[in-house]
Amino acid sequence: MSGGMPWRQAVRIAADMDAAAPIRVGLHSAIGAMLAQPVAALSDLPPVPSADASGYAVRGIGPWTVQNSPPTGGAEGALSARLPDGGAVPVREGDPVPPDATACLPLSQVLIEQTAGADVVLVGDPTSGVPDRRPGMVVPGQGVTEPGRDAAAGDLLIKAGIRVTAGTIALAAAAGVDELMIVPPATVAPVMMGSDLLDSGPPRRGRNRDIVAPLLPSWVMGSGARCLPEIVGRDGGRALADQLDSLGADLTVITATSEPGVGQGVAEALRCLRAEIVIDRLAAHPADQVLLAELRDGRRLLALPREPAAAVVALALLLTPMMRALAGLSPARLNTVMLREPAPVARHEQAVALQIEVGELADLATVLPWSGPHGLSAVGTADALGFVDPGRGTRGDSVPVISLPGHS
Repeated sequence: MSGGMPWRQAVRIAADMDAAAPIRVGLHSAIGAMLAQPVAALSDLPPVPSADASGYAVRGIGPWTVQNSPPTGGAEGALSARLPDGGAVPVREGDPVPPDATACLPLSQVLIEQTAGADVVLVGDPTSGVPDRRPGMVVPGQGVTEPGRDAAAGDLLIKAGIRVTAGTIALAAAAGVDELMIVPPATVAPVMMGSDLLDSGPPRRGRNRDIVAPLLPSWVMGSGARCLPEIVGRDGGRALADQLDSLGADLTVITATSEPGVGQGVAEALRCLRAEIVIDRLAAHPADQVLLAELRDGRRLLALPREPAAAVVALALLLTPMMRALAGLSPARLNTVMLREPAPVARHEQAVALQIEVGELADLATVLPWSGPHGLSAVGTADALGFVDPGRGTRGDSVPVISLPGHS
């Protein structure tokens, strides 16, 4: 194959997109998105003196008598409760301590004895039951976290530009934040053109099953983007142009056509939209007949090859970098692996499916042939796609790889 765009250049062009405008969402809606605005503590953390560990807050010199009515009502109850001299009250880790408390004893240092029908707290070893040498003495402030020790109001806790994880959400909630400013994930709209392929069940009556249509949503969601419901493309260039223009998705992907290449209807629709053809073919075998166009407002349209193996290569080289760029993420770093065995030598760039074994000095890759149903046996068990330059691919050669969705 010759005349197509080299894969490295195609990846750079695909990633050359501006991120979507930031939006503010609730914490539960931010997972997986890029944080567009840093998160700072809204108040001192903790805001009031709090217990370092679960145990007992005590006042004065012990032994300490456990109060029959511990503070209720959460933080407000603890802050308003008065603790008498020689009294103790149970506290949990992070609870505010009563204002008169001298210290907090963790459970690992607490002995409970019964005296005159009341529980009495002593300092000692609960495992052995042996009291401390001075069972009624505590260091003032022991076991108490003072306000602002973890963070002061306004302190930066989470920097912008990171992907929001469950840990990010937890820390934001601890900071008192209910919403985050994020770069929203890219939205992808699949469009199925007229096709003789089956949309369900096994092949029958001389017709094959459509593979690319169900592949696309899985690929999109596995890459952290949002996939809209698939629609059927309209017949006729003008009607299809109006339909594509109205979708509103960041990326539109045409998943099949009964005509060679992208189809006459798609080509006519792009002319009606005055779209700029950015890529019209890839040099990396088995991808061919790939088309990437950009509309006047910056949205893009990707027409995938009909062949599933070729579509997988096109998705890895073009769709994934576009989704990352729109989400505000930097281009994925290209790792290299060492071929454990030679790849078929060719005069053109070729994409190969690889199983990768992590090694001490270099990661080793086994080439999987494009075989099986629709050439998908390789993709079904591969970790990544490798890209071999013309004339290369001997054993021990290093090749760059792009991970498949679900593999890091």
